[in-house]
Amino acid sequence: MTTLLNKQTKKTLAERLHSLIDEKLDTDYKLTIPIQCKQMNIPYQTFNKYLNAISDCSITNLSIIADYYGVSTDYLLGRTNTKSPNTDIQAVCNTIGLSEKTILLLQKWNESADNKRFYNSYISTILENPNFERILDEIGVIIVESRIEGKLYNSNNGIEDIIVTQNEQMAKLWIIQKVFTEIIEDMSAAERHNTFEKTKRGANNGSNK
Repeated sequence: MTTLLNKQTKKTLAERLHSLIDEKLDTDYKLTIPIQCKQMNIPYQTFNKYLNAISDCSITNLSIIADYYGVSTDYLLGRTNTKSPNTDIQAVCNTIGLSEKTILLLQKWNESADNKRFYNSYISTILENPNFERILDEIGVIIVESRIEGKLYNSNNGIEDIIVTQNEQMAKLWIIQKVFTEIIEDMSAAERHNTFEKTKRGANNGSNK
């Protein structure tokens, strides 16, 4: 059975297939397109039509391609930007807006046996700090100003406007560093307090025995 795709969906499928092919080649340069087709048991001529957005894709081939590259069929068709076929990861990405790579990294840290297992706790504490939003605001302004700076390089406004923009960015970077330092100091103070309280409780329990 063939999946009828509109022109834009065919284009999206083609773009994502090219990207997935390149990712395979990055892992092993010998995995050329013909070899990948052979491993999927899809004729090269058929697959090439998908790559050039000139043919519909059968449901069977769409599933085979998705399984081969470890992505969802929805990703191939452009219905989601999350590659993972894992519905839990898809739900988190769609609900929170974090990228799939971020979710997988957080998951990896959470399951780590070394000091990285504390990273998620650090991140939670930083995000919960009321001053962290200020950092994000400043980052947002810097990004906007960087775009403006890029336009200035391609305009006739002169170097003076660029210098002003760069100076403003440096000032905001200093604010970000200052606020982030304050957040880390708050975390350190809280950790010292928690350690002190635990030690204190331990000493009291020992004296009561």
